[in-house]
Formats: sequence, C-alpha cells, structure tokens
Amino acid sequence: MTVVGCGAVGGTLALHLTLAGAEVTVVERDTAHRDAIAARGITVTGADGTATTVRPAAVVDPADPLTGVRCTTVLLAVKSQDTLAAAGWVAPRLTADGHLVSCQNGGNTDVLAGVVGPDRVLGAFVDIAADVVGPGTVRSGGVTRLVVGEPGGGPGHRAAALAALLPEVVQTTDDVRGLIWSKRVLAAMYTLTALVDADTADVIDRHRDLMLAVAAEVRAIAAAEGVTLRDLGYFDPARLADDPGGCLDDLVAWQRGVTKVRVGPFRDIAVRGRRTEAHTELADLRRAAAAHGLPAHHLARLDGQLTELESDRRSFTHDNLRPAEWPAPIGQEIA
Repeated sequence: MTVVGCGAVGGTLALHLTLAGAEVTVVERDTAHRDAIAARGITVTGADGTATTVRPAAVVDPADPLTGVRCTTVLLAVKSQDTLAAAGWVAPRLTADGHLVSCQNGGNTDVLAGVVGPDRVLGAFVDIAADVVGPGTVRSGGVTRLVVGEPGGGPGHRAAALAALLPEVVQTTDDVRGLIWSKRVLAAMYTLTALVDADTADVIDRHRDLMLAVAAEVRAIAAAEGVTLRDLGYFDPARLADDPGGCLDDLVAWQRGVTKVRVGPFRDIAVRGRRTEAHTELADLRRAAAAHGLPAHHLARLDGQLTELESDRRSFTHDNLRPAEWPAPIGQEIA
C-alpha cells in the first residue's frame, strides 16, 4: 500500500492502514515532514487528545531517482495543484494490476485518468477533518471517513477490498461522483469562511445569503453535468432548494460539534503562508460553468479575494463578506 502525500489526509490514512497491518510506503516531498516521519513515525492526535504513533514500512522522497518503489494500491492525497506531478511519479511505478484512489477534493479523477487510464482510478468522498500541526504530527478534528467507488458508478471489488481492510474508516458507494459533487458544493461555502479569521460555524451562520449564492452556482454546474447530489449525512445540498434555512441550521450545528474550527484554505494562507489549493478547484468549477454557459460570478470573486489575502492586500475580516464586496445576484449581469 502506497500513500502519496502524507499531510493531514494522507497521514491519517497511513496511520489507520499501518494499524490494520498493511505494509505502508509513504511518499512525501516536504523535507522536514518526511524526515520526521522517517525518524519518529507518524503521530495523530485524536479529538480527545490521545496520541497514536506508527512507523511506516518505508518513507520515500519522490525526488530521489534511485527509488525502486512499485505500487499496486495508491492512495493519492496530494493537493489538487500537485495532482499531475504526483500522477506522473506514480504512473511508471504502477504495477499491471495497480490502481489509484483519489483521496482529494474536486474533480481530480479525470486528471488522473488522463495519466494512468480511467480503468485504473477510483474516486473517493474525503470526509477527514485534520490538520498538520508540525513535522510528522497530525491533529484530528474528530471526523475520519473515506467513501470509495468507481467514477463511472458502482463500488467495485477494489473499493470493497479497501473497505474490508479498514472497515471503521472506509465505506463503498454506487455513486461516488454524486458525493464528490456534494462535497464541492460544501467546499465552496467552506472556502468562503477562509476569508475571515473566525470559527467556521460562526461565519456560515452570519453570512447565510452569500453562502447560498455561492452554493447555488456550484449546484447549477452539477445539474448541467448531469449529477444527482447526495446527502453527506450532515449536509444535504438538495435541501438548499426547498429548506435552505433548515439545511444551514443543521450544518452549523454539526460544525459546532467538530474540533477543527478553521478550514484548510484559511490555514494554507494564514498559518502556512502558502497558496491554497482552493484556486485549482475554483478554476475547474469556473471552466465547467463557462462550458455550460452558466454564471460563476461569486466563484470568481472568491478566487480573487483569496489571491488578495495571499498577497497581503486584504485582511481576514467579516468585511470581506459584506454585500458591497460581491457581485449581482445569480443570473444577473454585474454592472
């Protein structure tokens, strides 16, 4: 079993796989993080403060040209902007019967299929709340779930095998595409919360109209793509059409019970000082919107504000979400 990208998601999965008895090879390009894992192992601190440490069977630098790694099952957990490079590393090392599981946000299964072939890629709805808090150390936000299936439909025997190995973490689905797109609706709202230095639940609750406007753009794209959105358990995007208030009430209540109170894009910019992968996802959604002749004004503005935060031309404040900062309502042209 190979985990490519051992950050919050990859580190969590590597820990559970090792605890389940799998021989895990970790591939990680960040030098400090990789060296810490090689020296001390991966430590994941649970929501209750309990720390668990495991030692992977091997820790690999992808820049090392001498590595002889061969991959059968690959859990790809790199940031979206690194997908092509990571797939290029995996492709020549993938065994004849090998496959990739995209443990990522967004539409990366199509990117991976273009490199290794569509029959060698599985999709996954990633529901893992965690953060890297230091070299070799991950803090869990209290949610660890991976729902895996064939991108074209059906769970497939490969997803079933992974679920059998990690029954407490991995589930299978007949419609992973619907789950992934539901996560994309949710992720767009979560990315909005990254514009403010405040708890995720509080930002969603305070700026409901803007959350609904951004979600509406992604829902329209999903519909044009022929996707049926699925209930994630704590968030059902279909409810936004007829019960938006109740849907957001439930999401806010659920978010208040999770110990991870800042989203990844906020930590990317404010804590780690790096460009967030949200740009890749937003660009992909905007391309899809353009292909269907749909508006994506709010997605474009969100992308722009993230760039301004990254270049210190904007601060993390609720003022970023005031109506004057945002375009006309959905379906209307910006003056």
